[in-house]
Amino acid sequence: MKILYDYQIFSHQNYGGPSRYYVQLAENLHELKHKPSIVAGFHLNEHLKETKYKNIVTGKKILFSKIINKSNKLKKFISNLNKNIFLKISKDKNPDVMHYTYFDNINDNINCKKIITVYDLIHEIFYDDYKKNKFY
Repeated sequence: MKILYDYQIFSHQNYGGPSRYYVQLAENLHELKHKPSIVAGFHLNEHLKETKYKNIVTGKKILFSKIINKSNKLKKFISNLNKNIFLKISKDKNPDVMHYTYFDNINDNINCKKIITVYDLIHEIFYDDYKKNKFY
């Protein structure tokens, strides 16, 4: 089965549990003889370079990623660039399953089964603490 992971969490996190989860999940699926692909684009993430199977990752780590991680404008630019890269590559790869790594980009017009993992509801549960409204 061809399983495709998108770029989103990898352009949000240098390190973190969610990005580590996706890398380890892809590695385990690879060992089970599935065909996972992480389309990370231009990313900030350190976990991707630690993977045992370099061929499952498409993308390049951005130099000075710790500095870029502090700039919302740069992160937004990189995310938009990655979205275009992802749409092109995902159509070429023709996956059986698309596994989104974050919930910002789920309208992609790719015809396959889609999965999203929700790994943290803190912002939704404690919306007042994050200055969000109840229906955020």
